[in-house]
Amino acid sequence: MERNTRYAATMVSVFKKTLTVDETAETLYGLMQKDSKQEWRSKLSSASGLDPVRAEDELVFLDFFAIYFSLKFTRSPGWHDKGILVFEKLFSLVLSWFGSFLESKNAGTRDDAFRILDGRLKAYGATIERPSSADPDEMIRSVGLTYAAYAFAEDSFYGADGRPREDRFPDFLRKLSQDHGEIVIAVGGEVFNHRMQMLYTWFDSHEVA
Repeated sequence: MERNTRYAATMVSVFKKTLTVDETAETLYGLMQKDSKQEWRSKLSSASGLDPVRAEDELVFLDFFAIYFSLKFTRSPGWHDKGILVFEKLFSLVLSWFGSFLESKNAGTRDDAFRILDGRLKAYGATIERPSSADPDEMIRSVGLTYAAYAFAEDSFYGADGRPREDRFPDFLRKLSQDHGEIVIAVGGEVFNHRMQMLYTWFDSHEVA
């Protein structure tokens, strides 16, 4: 019942033209839960050597970063000014959900959830700091590669600073080589680009108060 109520509230917010910070965060949180294409899941399930459950779970973290990126780099002054407040609220919502999920599975605590979310933001953030990210196509591919690293490899592939560990490269490259059509990289890039383009269009037609 709570999930349905939250979703209904999210859909109402989608059609409002002026939103509060809390309404915006709730709307984005709802989109993270609902706006996922079957096409992406089908492609991931066809990738050789990939655990589709892990890969689909990682899409949530990638989407989370895509929202952060969109709020941070939007050209809309109003959204840019309020973006940090929206993201702080969204972070709290995602942290609460993820922390509860880990605890329900006896797989970790809220502190573990915070560490994982923070690590993902650092890892994906490091991707867009590379010189090649000046080219939009290269940036999207780099984000896709980072997504593939998490989808194929274990969390230990990245250090505390969010950057890849050199000693983990051989295992990652071995797994990545099984994805002959670079399906996983492509899906990661598509998900990131989809969210970014969707939000930039949405920002143009909505305001945050």
